[in-house]
Amino acid sequence: MNENEEFEFRLRMEKEAQSAPPSTARVALQSAAKGAASVPDLFLGAPAQAFNLGSAGIGYAAGELGRPDITAQMPIAGPAFTQPVRSGLEAAGAIRPEFEPQTAGQRILGRALETAPSFALSPAQGVKGLVGNLATGAASGLASGLTKEATGSELAAGVAGMLTPFAVQRLVTAGKSKLEPVAGDTLKEARQAGYVVPPSIVKPTTGTNVMERIAGKASVSQEASMRNQQVTNNLAAKAIGLPEGTPITKDTLQAVRDKAGQVYQKIDELAPTIEMEWFPRFHERNLGEQLKQARADATAWYKSYAAKPMPSFLKKAQQYDALADSLESDIERIAKASGQPNLLSELKEARILYAKTYDIERALIPGTGNVSASAIGNLLKTAKGKKVTGELEVIGKFAKAFPREARESVSVPSPSISGTDALSSAILGMEGYGMAGRTGILAAGLPYLRVPARSAVLSKPIQNRLIAQPKPLGDVALQSLLAGQQR
Repeated sequence: MNENEEFEFRLRMEKEAQSAPPSTARVALQSAAKGAASVPDLFLGAPAQAFNLGSAGIGYAAGELGRPDITAQMPIAGPAFTQPVRSGLEAAGAIRPEFEPQTAGQRILGRALETAPSFALSPAQGVKGLVGNLATGAASGLASGLTKEATGSELAAGVAGMLTPFAVQRLVTAGKSKLEPVAGDTLKEARQAGYVVPPSIVKPTTGTNVMERIAGKASVSQEASMRNQQVTNNLAAKAIGLPEGTPITKDTLQAVRDKAGQVYQKIDELAPTIEMEWFPRFHERNLGEQLKQARADATAWYKSYAAKPMPSFLKKAQQYDALADSLESDIERIAKASGQPNLLSELKEARILYAKTYDIERALIPGTGNVSASAIGNLLKTAKGKKVTGELEVIGKFAKAFPREARESVSVPSPSISGTDALSSAILGMEGYGMAGRTGILAAGLPYLRVPARSAVLSKPIQNRLIAQPKPLGDVALQSLLAGQQR
C-alpha cells in the first residue's frame, strides 16, 4: 500500500468513525445534563426571555406599522443569557453536537432523560415524592419520544407527553382520599350543605393539581373561604328557622327569641289545681320569666369564663345552670298536673332555639353580619359538656376539619391575579413565539386563565367527585378494555 492509498484509507476510516452513532451511555449522560440544566435555566433565563418577548413584541408592532428597519434593529438575547447553565456546559464540552442521539432508541431515551428533571419542580413530600415526580417526568418524555418516532408529528408527541402524567396519577391514586374516615364523613356532610374545598387537600389528581396551579393555590383557598362564608351564614339562618339569605343581626336574633318566648307566657298562665297546692313553686306566677333569666345569667357567666377562665366565673355559671334545671323540673311537674303535656316539648324546642340564637350571637363578626365558623367550632362542646346540634354542628365540624377554608371572609384577601403574572406571561409568550411564531405569543395569556380555572376546581362536578366512592382499579381497567372492544 503506497502513501496515497494509506492516506485515503485513513481518511475513509475517520469519516466512518465520525458517521458512527455515539454510544447510548454517552447519549444518556448528555441528555441528563441537558435536562438538569433546564431547571436552573428556567429561572436564570427568565429575565432574558422576558426581554426577548418585549423585543419581539415591539418588532412585530413596528413591522405592522411599516417600519421593518426598527424590526431589524431590535436586539435579541442569545442562548448565553436565555440558557446560561446549558451554554456553560456546552462551552466546557459537557454537551457536544457529536453526542446528540442518532438512532430511534437513543432519541426516545434522550427525550425521557431531558424531561424528567423538570418534574422535580412539582410539589413533593420527601425523597419518595421527588423520585415519583422524576419517574413521572421520565414516563412523560418516554411517551412523547415513542409517539414522535411512530408518527413523526411533534404535535402528537407533545399531546402524548402532556397526557401521560394524568394517566400515571390516575393509576397511582385510583381515586384515593387523603382524609381519615371521620374527616371524610365531615366533608360529605359539609358538601351536602354547600361547602367547598381545594381538591388537592382531599383527593388530588394530576388534572385538578394542574388546574389549581394555573388558578394559584392561594387564590383557590381564598375563593373557597369567601364562598364558604355565605354557606355558614345560610346554615346559621336555617338553624333558627329563618330563610336563607336573611341578614343575621342582634335584632333578628331577638325577634326569634321573642317568638320562641311565647311558650314561657303559657308557663306563667298555668292554672292551679288542688292536687298541687302544697307544691312550693306552684303559686309562683313568673316561673317562665325566672327560667329565662336563669338561662341568660348562666350564658353570660359562661361567656365571661370563656373570655377569662377564672374559677369563680365558672362556679357562677354552674350555679345558674343548676337553678335553671331546678325550675324546669318543677315546671314539667306543674304542666303535667295541669293537663298540658305538650307544653314540655314546646319548652324543649324553645330552649334549643334560645340556645342557638345565643350561640350565633357569640359567633357574629361585629359590623359584618357574618357568622364565624371557627367560633361555632369552639362551641362544639361547651364548658358544661352540651353539644351543638343540627346546622350549627355541621358548621362547627367543618371549621375544625378544614380551618383554612372556614376562615372569616373579612380576614381573607380577595382572590386576584398575582403580581408575578406579568413575568410569567412574558416568559410563556416568548416560549410560544419561539415554538410557533406569532401565533405562539398567545401563550402569554395563560396566566390570565386563573379565574376560570379557579371556578372549575370549585365547581359542583369536581367538588362532588371528592366525596364519591372510587371504583376499584380492576373495574376501571375492565371497563376501558370493554369500551375498546366495542369500537
